[in-house]
Amino acid sequence: STKYLQNYLNWFYMREKFKHERMRTEKMALASMDNTHAIKQYCCNNFAYEVRMATQM
Repeated sequence: STKYLQNYLNWFYMREKFKHERMRTEKMALASMDNTHAIKQYCCNNFAYEVRMATQM
């Protein structure tokens, strides 16, 4: 669960940000495509998790 904590926080942030929008799904999709570094951040999740866990053991 710790591995995906940032993803959960981002999801709830997006829901809160667009909760009063009429076209919420479309606006959320556009906002998610706006971040050009998102795929790099997503790909680094496993590595960052492994590093974090290794330092705690």
